[in-house]
Amino acid sequence: MSSLQRWTVFDVISWSAGYFKDKGSSTPRLDAELLLGHVLDCDRVHLYMNPDKPLLEEELAQFKALALRRVRGASVAHLTGRKEFWKTDFEVPDGVFVPRPETEFMVEFLLDRLDAGTPLLGADLCCGTGAVGLTMALEREADQLILVDLSQAAVDAASRNGARLELAPRIRLERDDAVSFVQGWKGVRGFDYITCNPPYVPSGEWDSLAPEIRLHEPPEAIISGEDGLELLKRLIREVPRVLVSGGWFVVEYSGEEQTAKLRSLLEDSGFLDVTMHRDLAGLDRIMTCHT
Repeated sequence: MSSLQRWTVFDVISWSAGYFKDKGSSTPRLDAELLLGHVLDCDRVHLYMNPDKPLLEEELAQFKALALRRVRGASVAHLTGRKEFWKTDFEVPDGVFVPRPETEFMVEFLLDRLDAGTPLLGADLCCGTGAVGLTMALEREADQLILVDLSQAAVDAASRNGARLELAPRIRLERDDAVSFVQGWKGVRGFDYITCNPPYVPSGEWDSLAPEIRLHEPPEAIISGEDGLELLKRLIREVPRVLVSGGWFVVEYSGEEQTAKLRSLLEDSGFLDVTMHRDLAGLDRIMTCHT
């Protein structure tokens, strides 16, 4: 990509999509659009409304720098500092877990089952950017949410996201281990629902993860013991005590190799209607149950 050439929006997208594809990206054109939109401070639709717009020299230089970091392993979310989840963009600073589209099912599932007219109390454990908990607060305007994460960077990001979405009066942020938080809960009532997207990747799989994960996301948000279930084994024993009767527990996990063990852990702890749900790729991804 020569800076001497007159590069238009269309030129940059076309060239960089091919470049990202050659470097192994599974979403090369989307990567190009999001990075260029970030440089030009516009959304993807506006890029195609002005395909012949020439880039200024400094805009092209900024895009080239981001493209180089992308092929070296940085995620688009960390390069742009944001990630779309459900209907909202969330701030995602480097070092904080990036919310994934498959996790949106947690929100969809709960919205389909919770009484729309009743104010409820929810908790989002291992909240990261706060994507799940804050989305629930946006969709259910009378609910109160407590968001918990061990990482101070994650708690700070979730707090900023909550403030930007004007949810601060209805959310509370706690820096704590998920198990410790549940064990120490002394609220006047139990939770109506708890969501958790915990670390669930077996430790032996760390080296095989994509560079954008290994280099830019915190290992403590990804890895959880030899079988990936170390945190969940401890958490599942504690959660029933803090849920109201009929309260929902919705948890994300790694896949088919964990399904049977996770189901047993939940059933042995007294949860009812333990159900596995697959993601759009057909992989075992979410387990739902209630007290």
